[in-house]
Amino acid sequence: MDRMKRLTEINWPEVIDYEIDLLKNDQIFEKLIISTLVLCDKILDKHALENYYQEVKNMLKILEIARNDGMHQGIQQGMLQGMLQSAKDMVVAVLEENLGAVPGRIIDQIRSVNRHEVLSGLHRQALRCNNFEDFEGQLKFATS
Repeated sequence: MDRMKRLTEINWPEVIDYEIDLLKNDQIFEKLIISTLVLCDKILDKHALENYYQEVKNMLKILEIARNDGMHQGIQQGMLQGMLQSAKDMVVAVLEENLGAVPGRIIDQIRSVNRHEVLSGLHRQALRCNNFEDFEGQLKFATS
C-alpha cells in the first residue's frame, strides 16, 4: 500500500507534460509517454487522461508522417548517390577500356564531380578521347 501512496503523491500532470515536451523534441520514444498514461489510469480522472491521450495521439500521427517523409527522402538521396557513383564508375571503366590504367589524379577528379549531367558529358568524352591528356582537358573544363 505504501507504494501506491507514493505513486499518488507524484504530480502526474507535470510528469506527462514534461514527457510530451521531450516527445515534441524527439528526445524520448513514444512508448514511454504511453506507459506513463497507462500508469496514470487509476490516478488521474478520465477527462484528463482523454485530453493527454488525444494530444499524444495527434503527435504520434505527426511523428509517423515525419518519419515516413524522412525515410522517403533518405531513399531518394540514396538512389541519387547510387546513380552518381554508378556514373562515376562508368566514366572510369570506359577510360580503362579505351586507354588502360587510369591515373589516380583523374580518378580523384572524377570522384569529386557531383552533378549527373557533368558525369554524362564526361562519359561521352571518355568514349571519344584518344589519350588521358585530351580527357584531362575536358575534365578541367567540366569541373571548373
